[in-house]
Amino acid sequence: MRRDGILCIDDVFMFSGWNGAKVMPGEYQARISIGDYEETVPVELLPDPRDSATKEEYDFLETKLVEGTNLLNEILLSLDNTRKARHQIKELMAKYGDNQDLMQHAIPALDQINTWEKLIDQVYFQVLEDEDAWPSMLDVQVKHVVGVMDSAGAPVAKGALDRLADLQMQWSERKEELNSITDHIKAIDAWAKSNNINHVITP
Repeated sequence: MRRDGILCIDDVFMFSGWNGAKVMPGEYQARISIGDYEETVPVELLPDPRDSATKEEYDFLETKLVEGTNLLNEILLSLDNTRKARHQIKELMAKYGDNQDLMQHAIPALDQINTWEKLIDQVYFQVLEDEDAWPSMLDVQVKHVVGVMDSAGAPVAKGALDRLADLQMQWSERKEELNSITDHIKAIDAWAKSNNINHVITP
């Protein structure tokens, strides 16, 4: 009884797992199909009888869980695309490293991508014990606050809401930095297209 899992990309250590948040109490359907035969039955998910949360509080929790999950998926997708762009830039540099027009944008683009990546994901994580040795970065921090809201249930604590808002602000700043990197990539693309070479993905 969970939502779809978090977007999974290569080389990210999410020690808390990739499961989606639990679904809220309410009316659902279960569907099974075998060949051409299909049957659907109603399912009612009841709240924990120890809970005193109202429907409005459950609805608000669901809104914030979706908000946090979408934020994390956007971060991970941007990270994945940025890494792909870096790989493509490196391939261009390996083939055309003697071209100054390419290199004047490729070198700073790689430097900025490497710096930006370290703010999004802890690149030094390798094993579980590393979680204690290196601080968690934006991706794991967002996953953590979503996990806290998911496990605590309704009503959502003010601290969790404040932390989610803080992480959303941080992501806005990281997106602005990504736009600066994209300016270099656009220049690389312009050079590539003028030389009939494959362009670089835009994060």
